Amino acid sequence: MPRNTDPRIQRTRALVRSAVSSLLVEGGLSAVTFSSVASRSGLGRQTLYRHWNTVEELVVDSVLEGVDDGYPSAALDAADALRQWILGLTRALSEEPRATALAYVVALAQHDLLARELLDRLLEDRRQALISVLAPFERTCPKPVFAATVGPPIFASLWAGRPLRAAEAAALATQLEPLLPRRLHRTD
Repeated sequence: MPRNTDPRIQRTRALVRSAVSSLLVEGGLSAVTFSSVASRSGLGRQTLYRHWNTVEELVVDSVLEGVDDGYPSAALDAADALRQWILGLTRALSEEPRATALAYVVALAQHDLLARELLDRLLEDRRQALISVLAPFERTCPKPVFAATVGPPIFASLWAGRPLRAAEAAALATQLEPLLPRRLHRTD
């Protein structure tokens, strides 16, 4: 969902993210319903229905909300764009509700089909975001390179308990940039 600068909407979305995160941890995906999120956040169900059609959209959007803030706007080259994108992901993962929700979806995805589908949607959304960041440099990001790109920031944030450092992000971008293939242009 596009970012809205209205402080009331930002406050509402922060309440929803926090509610979704705590509900996921307490009871898994089945605990996240429009009623439970409304109750936990202090918002009305109609407010939730106005912004999200399904609970799955609500969970995915809660994890993705604001993730694109601070993404590369004036990158020098593909490696710089990749470095900035990795740092943006690292910043997003440092937010407690988002990190908690993502960690829980990752854990559930090992044995829950709905969680696996949600995780796949989240990862593909981020891969497409990275591809759009790389587009000005006529580069793309295949799934194996994407996995190598997101793995270290996710590990550092969720399991090591600290964000990826700027020097680590730069080193990772330098290592991975040669693996980003050129975009193919169709002449249909």
